[in-house]
Amino acid sequence: MFKRAWLLNLVSLPIILFHTYQWHILTSFANFLIIPLFSNFVLPLVLISVATFGWLPQLSQGLVIGLNFFHQMVKLFSQFPGQITFGKPSLLATSSLLILSLCLLAFPSQKKAFSILLAGSYLFIFMGIHFPINGEVTFVDVGQGDSILVRMPFNRSVTVIDTGGKVGFLKPKWAQGHQKAHEPPVLNYLKSIGVDTIDTLCLTHQDADHVGDAGVLLAKMKVKRVLIPQGMQASRGFKNKVAPFLKKAQLMPVLANQRIPKFPFKIVHPFQPGKGENHDSLTLWGKFGSDYFIFSGDLDQAGELEINAHYPKLQATIVKLGHHGSKTSSAEAYLSQIHAKIGIISAGKNNHYGHPNPETLATLKKLHIQALSTINEGMISYQFTTKSFKNWQFVRRNYEKNSIH
Repeated sequence: MFKRAWLLNLVSLPIILFHTYQWHILTSFANFLIIPLFSNFVLPLVLISVATFGWLPQLSQGLVIGLNFFHQMVKLFSQFPGQITFGKPSLLATSSLLILSLCLLAFPSQKKAFSILLAGSYLFIFMGIHFPINGEVTFVDVGQGDSILVRMPFNRSVTVIDTGGKVGFLKPKWAQGHQKAHEPPVLNYLKSIGVDTIDTLCLTHQDADHVGDAGVLLAKMKVKRVLIPQGMQASRGFKNKVAPFLKKAQLMPVLANQRIPKFPFKIVHPFQPGKGENHDSLTLWGKFGSDYFIFSGDLDQAGELEINAHYPKLQATIVKLGHHGSKTSSAEAYLSQIHAKIGIISAGKNNHYGHPNPETLATLKKLHIQALSTINEGMISYQFTTKSFKNWQFVRRNYEKNSIH
């Protein structure tokens, strides 16, 4: 029976990895225990409870209690060490692994050869996902909010700038306390590319649409350090959404020009401690591939002009436009001085704020800056190598489900 459970798991593994990106080493043992339990006890009890519900509802109620207890035990079991973040294999790789697994079952006389070929294929695919030759700057589609991944070639460093998060609006009494738990799109994407450790999590300021999902990310992934603008650690947003989940992550409040070891950015704002508000936004500048980037959170026009004054020679081909394309950011003088060519707008479709603002779009048009928005393009990814090759990719978004495809 254990051998049968193991073989069943082996055949289903490529499909599981394609859809969930991870696998627990105790899965086969769990299947060995759970499958007989379901087939011999749970399924018959469910059928009996359905048939007798009209005159013996107590049986169904007791079964529900038992299944809830069983569910809690499975959740506890899943927390045991052994979770492997494999990443999402391509459709071709998934098909190849599935065919090799079936061949292993169909041709027992060639078991050794197919076992070696299958193991080698898994290792090759795993290495390709975890140590890609391309780096990427990816603007994850989180709806109304910001979340950006910067991953260097061969996984030399992984930086996440903001996490996105649900913006809180006043809800009717019937809807309060019934918010469904969700997995942040950035976490889902990180798992799909095999990332289970974040070297640096940068939180630009305390707004929920930038740090609302920080707690989930800190709870479910290993994060080595968290960068915030100096002074934000005293804010209510930080204390509520981030501080309780820090665990072993090193907290680093920073100011402009502060040097951070093994960090592929220069910090260009803020210049003095603040409260973690829009005008205090942590702003980062760096070169990836053949282009210079600047990421400015919700920094306002006054802050942008302050950067101009402190760094008159600073240039950035690609700009993450401040405050989701609001007219409070993207000063014409700022964009002109840094010689921006592409402006990235991270915002939600039909958002309550009217982002991006028509004034901002008019400024971009006047300066001949190409506008790219997650509203229209979905996830936007810039891929590069150490030889400065670049390639833009756009991933369409399912607006109804607010998920990444």
